[in-house]
Amino acid sequence: LSTNIPELTEKQRSYAFTKGMAYFAFRTKKEVICLECGHQWPDKTNATQWICPKCGKKLKMGENRKWTRKDAEYFGITTTIQGFQILRLFYVERYCKKGKAAEYFIKEAFQNWIAPTGKITVRARLAACYSFQQDLWNWGSELEIRGTFYGRYNLDPYVMYPVRRYSKYVIRNGFKGDCHGSTSTDFFSRILSDPKAETLLKAGQFEMMRLLSNTTISLYWPSIKICIRNNYHISDPGIWCDHIRLLQFFNKDILNAKFVCPEDLHEAHAKIIAKKQKADSLIKYAKLKAQITASEKGFKKLKGKFFGLQFVDGEIKVAVINSVKGYFDEGVAMQHCLFNNEYYTKKDTLIFSATKNDTRLETVEVSLRELKVLQCRGLNNQSTEFHDRIVNLVQANLGTIQKTVKAKL
Repeated sequence: LSTNIPELTEKQRSYAFTKGMAYFAFRTKKEVICLECGHQWPDKTNATQWICPKCGKKLKMGENRKWTRKDAEYFGITTTIQGFQILRLFYVERYCKKGKAAEYFIKEAFQNWIAPTGKITVRARLAACYSFQQDLWNWGSELEIRGTFYGRYNLDPYVMYPVRRYSKYVIRNGFKGDCHGSTSTDFFSRILSDPKAETLLKAGQFEMMRLLSNTTISLYWPSIKICIRNNYHISDPGIWCDHIRLLQFFNKDILNAKFVCPEDLHEAHAKIIAKKQKADSLIKYAKLKAQITASEKGFKKLKGKFFGLQFVDGEIKVAVINSVKGYFDEGVAMQHCLFNNEYYTKKDTLIFSATKNDTRLETVEVSLRELKVLQCRGLNNQSTEFHDRIVNLVQANLGTIQKTVKAKL
């Protein structure tokens, strides 16, 4: 069938040369030189863009001061022969030199033949295999069937010829002109070989199709079908898949639209994450219970005078953590090292938990020696929108902390 593929036409060649690459100029103190046609004209301005008076090309100043430059790109043609979807890739190179017209080179590098079954066959020239650059083509070699389809053949051209022909099979399987972030070869092969990918495409679940491979789709397929049946669009596949895994952890029915099609995915996910963190903390607490219980007596002796100390600013409340178990809970909830680094044993610091409507915001460490806020950190050590307000509230009450330090038990 490859003998039926026509040679590159002059119209296609011209399109490849004129539509892909930007045009550049070289300038001196007194003149500008078009690197496309070689024309020179006087210019003493500070301009960085011009229109060549001779060839009419829109030029911009090159990135360096060299008199020569070489640019390269890929040009593609999409066509079909007897049911095969074919992507032809041409390597285009332009060599520019001051004072001369640009020289162009174009030659076909490879072809991807995609059968109605999705199988990919590559016809390509030989390429150097000893370099990190995968497209060092041997232009003296012929286009022949090569081995396994991989990296150097899996790319989309920078410029695609506007006249395109698609096989009846890719159109039948839902293709409507958009590959949704995948390379053309990958996309066509997938919708032809995998009925699940075809179903996702036709159902408009483009994000899910892009995220999941043929293997991982199967893991979520029963729940995905529930979403499709209920016209539920999965806009954030990463969060949704994580949500399904957590539902399975808690033995929830992942075939129930109530669970797999939440109105607010991020809110539902946040709730189940909190539930999972609580479950993990209980498991972790069971392992550390003896250590926590043994430390409570010493902690009470060390910080007992501060128990019950709290400051309020409207909805914001900053309260002393009154137990080692409280340090453990705060560390787990806020995902930081408060408990792991045994802050409850430090003599010269006091730890507060800042909350709003009983929701943890940030953890505050105050130096009892210097009477200042040492650090104030929220979830994963990040600051919240209430950070400054929390710090100001604690600083406004440093006097109360000082009085408590001097007080006797």
